[in-house]
Amino acid sequence: MQFWMLLPWMFLFSIITKQSLANEPLPLNDYHLESWTTKSGLPHNSINAISQTSDGYLWVATWEGIARFNGRDFKVFNKKNNDVFAKTSAISAIATCDNSNNLIATDIIGGVNQFKNNSWSKINKTPPFARALHCDSFNNVWAGLDSGETIKVSVSGNSNIFLGDSERSGGAVYSILGDSSGGVWVGTVKSAFHISDTLTVSDVYQQAGLQSQPTFSILKDTNEDLLLGTNDGVYRLKGNDLVRLSPKLAGLTVSYMLLDSQHSLWVGTINNGLYRISQLGVEKYTSNPLLNNRIITVFEDKEHNIWVGTNGGLMKLRQTPFSTFTNTRGLKSDFIRSLVELDNGDVLVGSSGGIDVIKDNEVLPFPSEANIVNESILSMAKGNNDALWIGTYTEGLTLLRRNNFIKSYKRVDGLAADEVRAILATDDKVYVGTSDGLSILSDSGFENFRIQDGMAGNFVLSMFQSKDDTVWIGTSTGINRIRKNGNLEKFELIDFPDVHFIFGFYENDESPFIWFATDAGLLRYNPVTEDIFQVNQEADLPFDKFFGIEMDSIGNFWLSGNQGILQVSESQVMEYIDGKIQKLDYKLFGESDGLISKQSNGGAGTPIVKKRDGSLWFATAKGVSKLDPDKLKISNLSGPPVAIEELIVDGVSMDLGQPIHLASDTERVEIHFSGLGLATPESIHLATFMEGIDSDWVWSTNRNLREYNNLPAGHYRFLIAAKYGRFKNEELSASQILEFQIHPKFWETKSFFITASLLAASFLYFIHILRLRNITKLKAKLHKKVAYQTKELQRQTDSLQEISFQKTKLLEELRLQSKKFEKMALEDPLTGLLNRRAFDAILSDKAAEQNAQGLCLLILDIDNFKMINDRFSHSVGDEVLACVAHALKSNCRDEDTIARWGGRSS
Repeated sequence: MQFWMLLPWMFLFSIITKQSLANEPLPLNDYHLESWTTKSGLPHNSINAISQTSDGYLWVATWEGIARFNGRDFKVFNKKNNDVFAKTSAISAIATCDNSNNLIATDIIGGVNQFKNNSWSKINKTPPFARALHCDSFNNVWAGLDSGETIKVSVSGNSNIFLGDSERSGGAVYSILGDSSGGVWVGTVKSAFHISDTLTVSDVYQQAGLQSQPTFSILKDTNEDLLLGTNDGVYRLKGNDLVRLSPKLAGLTVSYMLLDSQHSLWVGTINNGLYRISQLGVEKYTSNPLLNNRIITVFEDKEHNIWVGTNGGLMKLRQTPFSTFTNTRGLKSDFIRSLVELDNGDVLVGSSGGIDVIKDNEVLPFPSEANIVNESILSMAKGNNDALWIGTYTEGLTLLRRNNFIKSYKRVDGLAADEVRAILATDDKVYVGTSDGLSILSDSGFENFRIQDGMAGNFVLSMFQSKDDTVWIGTSTGINRIRKNGNLEKFELIDFPDVHFIFGFYENDESPFIWFATDAGLLRYNPVTEDIFQVNQEADLPFDKFFGIEMDSIGNFWLSGNQGILQVSESQVMEYIDGKIQKLDYKLFGESDGLISKQSNGGAGTPIVKKRDGSLWFATAKGVSKLDPDKLKISNLSGPPVAIEELIVDGVSMDLGQPIHLASDTERVEIHFSGLGLATPESIHLATFMEGIDSDWVWSTNRNLREYNNLPAGHYRFLIAAKYGRFKNEELSASQILEFQIHPKFWETKSFFITASLLAASFLYFIHILRLRNITKLKAKLHKKVAYQTKELQRQTDSLQEISFQKTKLLEELRLQSKKFEKMALEDPLTGLLNRRAFDAILSDKAAEQNAQGLCLLILDIDNFKMINDRFSHSVGDEVLACVAHALKSNCRDEDTIARWGGRSS
């Protein structure tokens, strides 16, 4: 071989080995493909350019506007909603400047537009229809026009035109690439040019002494050599040597080139789809049909996803831990039932369409002429002496040896049923699980077992031989086992009434336990203690119907089911069983991780195979999925950026580029946000926290919206955190913060408070003064009234005292008068002696006394008393009577009673 023929491959080797840290790329057809069209929200299916701003948004230029993509939804800017694009929505090129959030875009009628601080503005008017756009390291904008001109718009606003009338490029400018000095390379429909920092123009081909040719894409490799995408493939220009990069690209019109972070060269063509040149050679993407074979642009985002813009829509190619083989890659059918690793490392695939072989990531037909290879396969197992046992859905059991047909067995040959769901080949026997019982094939023929013979169920799903040579049989209604003595016995699961289907078994050589994959979780059986422990959704697992179980080389269980493939650490499961932890951490893999279908198959055959190289193979409803655990780091992405997309206050969208001050009468605040992970946006977990309102982080819904009504005045901080996969609240830390101020109502302001306080104090002081005055007046009035009342009371007291005195005096007078009257009634007024009435009363009392011993009564009369009255008058007679009475009183004892018995008063 001549040396010049080795140059392309030497170059290929150089570009992929330049960086020693570059990882070996995933085979191109193992990339996971997703696509978007106008049905998904794109404004137009022709993708003219793709770029990404530093905040994480992906931007897509189309003929009906520019779309900003957050991984889930497109926000379109065009003449319907933006004045900058009022005349046209056709965006022909976009680029980012200064590694910032600033985006520049050109439209077909001319002009450079800038997106900054969440709004668009026009920064320069240029001639129409720029196909290429570049922002150099000095923030000068270069635009390549459809007319063939290249325009440089400096930061000062000045413009320079190159390749114009005097140096006509020959047609449209398709590509602009900057150099380190501020100059650019320009690819046109005629040739490739270099415009230096001194603004001199030179033809790249002519300078090398070569014939000019159309150049649609220009790129520099890791050696700083120029790569030229032409209408005849890709060429490398080094000095004056122009060398074809790969003969496989000869004759292809190269529309775009990209050198990715793994130093693989992506090549988009006009009508022949997408190619890649890497350590794996030259590959064409054929695994999934492209939206369109016309590739316009290729772009790698910050998460190393490859975005492809076509005339039929937008595509994303992503490296995932899983790669899937389907009918489009050569399988007879996508519905896979059973997998077997052959001795040479190939994987035998049994599907509803027959048997295939996967060798070195390529699907090959099974090398056998036997008709069985095209039947619906349910189960397969390797046996002794290169034997391969195959179980089918309707054709019973077949034996192949070295790929040649040996013999088949059906019900008429003694097999329990023609539907063979599980096969276990031991040294001397073949155990066959069917839909109607267990068949054991030995040299003497078949021996069948059904429920009446001790089987837990007739529908056999799985079989396994443990280290102690016990054969385990899983059925739809329980477990059987056959020990070394050959006896069939039921394995009781009395304590687990929710367990019915036994889909699989697993035993680790370094552990005594046997694990059962069931329809109600994972069961761990200890053959020594006979203890069984169940691990199900109570351990926080997302589902607990497991079809298969396998362990990788680093101690992780892999469990397949209808809702995806689950990874959980064996050590954590042990800790859960021992009661040391309450919940299990896990990783759930689905379509976003490379599985075309998250529905794994079970109930027949071997649903999971671990190859000797450590890779894991899974049977699914849409192909065979392969996992290389070493590539799981592809899925272990760090937390994605987050963005506040919109703040809507009472129905009005706010400018997020300015400090946000909200009116005091604000009623409703809506915060729209998004996680900007483009790798697996569906697995992003978002949490938000409003300081002063939320007591803990709040998990967002699919709406990515938080709403608040009637927030009180104050300063608010809205925090957002994001992560791929599950994470706990204590692991959260804000990656985006929105701050805003709600102004208080005028009566809630500090000045109002101070003024109101002063007014209130003044008012209270005034009230106090008035009150003091009133108190003084009231006091004076009270004193006056008290004095008056006191005087009046004194007067009344004096009056009462006078009245009392007069009353006492009157009473005394009355007493004396009464006494006088009493005396007058019993005493003779003339003599002062008792009168006759008193005398009679005393005499009566004395006579009535029972103890009276005697009574002396003396009656005296004055002789000639009448003569005295007559001679001297009655007055003299009265004096005589008084003198006699006095004489009597003077000469009588105190106890003697003297009375005038006669006289006027008698």
